[in-house]
Amino acid sequence: WYQRRVRGNQPVSIIIGILAGIGILLTVIITLIIFISKETPVVKAASPLFLYVILFGIFCGYCSIYAFLGKPTRAACILQPWVAGLSFCHHLFGNPYQDLSYL
Repeated sequence: WYQRRVRGNQPVSIIIGILAGIGILLTVIITLIIFISKETPVVKAASPLFLYVILFGIFCGYCSIYAFLGKPTRAACILQPWVAGLSFCHHLFGNPYQDLSYL
């Protein structure tokens, strides 16, 4: 079974890595903003704990991109399904108040 991989020195992988890095940075900044302003009515209404769970899922999603770039190693192959699945579960099941009757 032949599987193509994105090499670490290709322009596409560099652009994807930079965009993922920007996404990680923005996620950390938003987390800090929520932590600083957690006593405001808007953040209290949105439940800071729920926001942290969603931001953790987004953070894992951006971090999972690096497991798919470059030469596949044993650690990358182990992390790929776990980190991607963890971020997906946080996005789907992170809101305890959502209606899951469609599942």
